[in-house]
Amino acid sequence: MAQRKTRLNLSIDSDLVEFAREHASYNRVTLTDLVTQYFLRLKRREDAKITEKALSDPVFRAEIEESRQSVKDGTAKWYSFDEVFGDGDDI
Repeated sequence: MAQRKTRLNLSIDSDLVEFAREHASYNRVTLTDLVTQYFLRLKRREDAKITEKALSDPVFRAEIEESRQSVKDGTAKWYSFDEVFGDGDDI
């Protein structure tokens, strides 16, 4: 499904606009593509901060690494959906 787009009007120094147009033309992209990629990069950076914060917890990080290693070496125990989210009778 395509994302709905919203028009955004920006006021930017004319020299910078000219540079952006030339850069976009040289790289065969639109100015919209440049701005979109900039905002997406900012968003990814913010998302990475959240992940970094979670991974800074030594216990959480150790659990993730142990899980990753067990999947990699084939020793992981796999559970069904019902085992994890069942009605609780087997507890």
